[in-house]
Amino acid sequence: MNKEKIGILTEEEKNKLEKLHHRKAALSELLMTLSDSNLTNDELDELRKKITIELEIATLDYDEWWKKHSQKYKWKSAINGRWLINDENEVFLTTSI
Repeated sequence: MNKEKIGILTEEEKNKLEKLHHRKAALSELLMTLSDSNLTNDELDELRKKITIELEIATLDYDEWWKKHSQKYKWKSAINGRWLINDENEVFLTTSI
């Protein structure tokens, strides 16, 4: 895997991204654990629908954050590449070899 430093974020920007990421992860986890509940099938279906909608919104917000900041900072991108952030708020582009 190739890894190239392409930018750096402010602490505020990193915190916002972490918040979006944690919300998305929590909703995904919640969706996976529904089968362990004592709810009726109708209640489960309704809850699944609500969580799925919230997860779609969270995913859109997360993706929009990356899009907005990649345009703001003119980050390099690549087909099948991913941007990652380390503990020092540095942004890296990773690609498979």
